Amino acid sequence: LFYFHCFLHFKVSGVADRQSLRIVLGAVDKEADLVVTMFELSVLLPDKHIDIIMVGPLISDKISGSKVEHGNLSVTRFSTSLQDYIRYSSETDSIDLIICLNAGLAAYPSWREAVLTVAEKHIKCYITDFCLLSLDMSQQALNSLLPLLQPSLDSLSLSDSQMAGGGSQTVAACPRLSEPLINPFRNPFRKYCDSARLAWFSNAFICELRL
Repeated sequence: LFYFHCFLHFKVSGVADRQSLRIVLGAVDKEADLVVTMFELSVLLPDKHIDIIMVGPLISDKISGSKVEHGNLSVTRFSTSLQDYIRYSSETDSIDLIICLNAGLAAYPSWREAVLTVAEKHIKCYITDFCLLSLDMSQQALNSLLPLLQPSLDSLSLSDSQMAGGGSQTVAACPRLSEPLINPFRNPFRKYCDSARLAWFSNAFICELRL
């Protein structure tokens, strides 16, 4: 987690040139208790006001809704799912970026609802993961969304279809992952994996969830 502020700086510095940024961290767990590790971000990006929202059902109710401020940085934690925060928060329209750490989309039953909610709001979203196998499984899981999206695709008008690229409209409309990039600020300590002989590193790869 002490590499996390470097990772955020790596992504945020290229996302927006506005003076104020609101970033949502989805499916947060232990990060909620280590807010102090975020403070370095205020030094790395001194010219921006950064509002970080941590959401996750595993965040303790005792700290849900609490805000910690440090210089130009504020961190607020909510014990709720990513999809529910996006649906019911009055600040959804001001979200600049969503980041889901070690997402493992295929491993969690709530991923489908979360992805569809993010897609509906058209919010830029990045995910990280431990290894390429997990990202490949995540893409397969995203492909399973196509039957759910097909009715809306079938209802596209001719002009909409032309704008979407004709026959490629289905591919364009289904959420997909970009080509994975190695995260230069991944955790350097290898994690043991008993299900596959692959090198696992926390936040090893970065993908954009293209909607």
